[in-house]
Amino acid sequence: MKKMLLLAGVASVFAFNANAMEMKPYVGLDYNYSDAAIAHHDRDWGYFEKFNNQENNYDSMSLIVGAKMHTNFGVEGYFQRSQNETRTFYDRTTSRIQSYGIDALGYIPLGCDQKFELVGGLGIGSYELKTRSEEYRDKDEGIGYRMSAGVQYNVTDNMAIRGMYRHVIVNGSDLDRINEYSAGIRYMF
Repeated sequence: MKKMLLLAGVASVFAFNANAMEMKPYVGLDYNYSDAAIAHHDRDWGYFEKFNNQENNYDSMSLIVGAKMHTNFGVEGYFQRSQNETRTFYDRTTSRIQSYGIDALGYIPLGCDQKFELVGGLGIGSYELKTRSEEYRDKDEGIGYRMSAGVQYNVTDNMAIRGMYRHVIVNGSDLDRINEYSAGIRYMF
């Protein structure tokens, strides 16, 4: 179901009515710093325990595929995966976050030459938290609702750099919410 949602979103990017404007497809790469609030659910004992007293920061990279369909509207799909982060809580534990999904973006060009653009977005993604220690392995999945805001600078007609802040609310997972900061580059065809 999740893969079908992503494929339907990507298909809609290319099926959009091209008469409105010349569609500009692009690819991108982002570095992300994520501050995640994680609640651990012990399935045997049935209780939740917040891990807010430990650091839950993740460094990750995102591969982006998108299209700007209009001066003020675009859609992009992403795949993101963090590094394995090691922490000591009860024992030595490693964890990582992986995600994929789709975002609808709005652009507001600034200035006469329109090199700068304000960017806002709403999206949905599938989030996965993998945790491993000496005693157990756990894979937890949920749906994340993404809200983002940022600035894009169009270096040339084919290249742009972007900085974004993103807040993600994750349902159905030990991941509770994520505050994410990203910086990246886009290449337009």
